[in-house]
Amino acid sequence: MNAHHVYAVNVLAFLIGAILHVLAEVDRLSKLDKKTRTQVLADRWVAILVRTFISLAIFLGFLNGKLDDIVDALGIPTPAFVTKILDIKMGPGYGWLCGVIGYAFDSALGYIPALQKIGVPPPIDDTQGVTSGQGNKNSGTSPSSK
Repeated sequence: MNAHHVYAVNVLAFLIGAILHVLAEVDRLSKLDKKTRTQVLADRWVAILVRTFISLAIFLGFLNGKLDDIVDALGIPTPAFVTKILDIKMGPGYGWLCGVIGYAFDSALGYIPALQKIGVPPPIDDTQGVTSGQGNKNSGTSPSSK
């Protein structure tokens, strides 16, 4: 398999992982808010696309082994072991890891302060409800289930 095929397989695995995460969250929110999955997707499609684009852009930097250079250029202090992790070049056989990264990345974006400041939509949160943002954090229920 040549380098372009490996790259394409890794990106595809990442996107499949991201799609599976979105579907799991949409399913959970549809049950929580007593809406259909289609209604949840209709309410959140823009946020889902924005978050997927940003996570894919960051992942592509990681996939190319350039994310450590970006972190250094931004002056973000990182321990040596983190720099080594960021410098991993994904080759053949890393598709499974790319899928796991895709699945987990949506939640991770919610913890990056710089992205919050520029208005990146928050991760899908079952304690907040889909659109109202008025959920009860202590009980884990949405306004519509009270």
